[in-house]
Amino acid sequence: MEPDKKDQESSLVRYFKYSHLGLQFLLAVGLPTALGIWLDRRWGTKALFTVLGLALGFTAGIYSIYGALFGRRGGRGGGGPEGPSDGRG
Repeated sequence: MEPDKKDQESSLVRYFKYSHLGLQFLLAVGLPTALGIWLDRRWGTKALFTVLGLALGFTAGIYSIYGALFGRRGGRGGGGPEGPSDGRG
């Protein structure tokens, strides 16, 4: 394989690896906000549910982007392949 083609493929891989983040953030913010607008209209509240939906969606969107970029650290005392980070073994 030619070096130029290899570089082009690696940049495409990097692009596609993170290209979903914009759509993911848009949906995470847009859906709860749209639901909040609908609830505000249905129940006659001014902007209560719209603001709550926006805050919830923005928080979920930031959390999902952070998890995609930096990885989610799950479990108690996992510490990855090195073992627990609390000094036990």
